[in-house]
Amino acid sequence: MVGNADGFPLTLDLTINNGNVTGLYKNINYVTTMKVTGTLVDNVFSLNGEADNTNYTFQIVAEGEKYTGTFGRVGGKKMKLHH
Repeated sequence: MVGNADGFPLTLDLTINNGNVTGLYKNINYVTTMKVTGTLVDNVFSLNGEADNTNYTFQIVAEGEKYTGTFGRVGGKKMKLHH
């Protein structure tokens, strides 16, 4: 998936196996990458990742080909993604 998080371009490459999700998050502007792991239940991805000793949580809702969600530590930043 490609998209943006509050204006920052990003990619999110995910592999799904029996509801378990693994992948890689990359912020294109800052070349920040982190591995993410989590689950996919009822079209909702719940993911966790760690970068720079900071834990991040992701929640992404899949609606057809459109994906929206949040990530961050407190309150979350908005994400808009697509294939």
